[in-house]
Amino acid sequence: GATYGLAVTGWAGPTAAPGERVGEVHGALSHEGGVLAEAWQFGGDRAAVRRQAAAAALDLLRQHLVSAQDGVDG
Repeated sequence: GATYGLAVTGWAGPTAAPGERVGEVHGALSHEGGVLAEAWQFGGDRAAVRRQAAAAALDLLRQHLVSAQDGVDG
């Protein structure tokens, strides 16, 4: 029954799987009109990557809410 869903996955470090890079993060927003997905590359230690990933996911939601308020899909 949720209106929005946020998901984040990736490699915060200190290591990553073979073929993957530390700091490579994917985020998605599920909303009434569909799903938005993005990929990001962050630097820093594990804590920094996690903070940046959380901020980016929340910004994805913020951007959607602003565009929905303005009557634009996205």
